[in-house]
Parts: sequence; structure tokens; C-alpha cells
Amino acid sequence: MVNLYNGKHDKGITAKEASNHWYLSLDSTYPNGDKRVRSTRLMRSARLIEMNEEATPKEIDRYKFIYLGYGVFGSKGFLDEVELIIRQIKRNQ
Repeated sequence: MVNLYNGKHDKGITAKEASNHWYLSLDSTYPNGDKRVRSTRLMRSARLIEMNEEATPKEIDRYKFIYLGYGVFGSKGFLDEVELIIRQIKRNQ
């Protein structure tokens, strides 16, 4: 599990924002209409999902979620970490 929240770099971040959970959906689907989904970002080969709470085991299986960690999108190194995980997944396929 990766902590994407670093209080040293992100002074304006609230505890609520730091509790956002990030997932990578390998088949580009997500629980559409679910109020727990804060945002989605389409990437080259997957979809990045931001949720208020952790996904349930059923959601993880259904949407092929990979848990990335928690924190905020603008955190230092966040996108680098996501790209690294995507590269590792592609290597293992």
C-alpha cells in the first residue's frame, strides 16, 4: 500500500482529502453513479478512480481494481507512482 499523502509537501491538504482512496481499473469501468466515486481520469491503458471510501471486495473483483493507495492527486510523485505500477502490470501480462 502506498501513502500518497505527505504532510511535509502538501500543507493545504485536509484530513478528509488525504483519506481519498485511489484505484486503477484495468478494464476502464467503474461504479458509475456511486456517490463514493469522487473522480475518474482516463489514462492510456486504464482508468484512475478516486473514491471517498475503500472499495468493497465485490467491487474490486467486478471492476478489476488495483489499490494504489490514499492521498491527493497533486501529491509529489503521485503520477510517477501510477505510471510505474502500470508498467509493472504490463510486464507481468
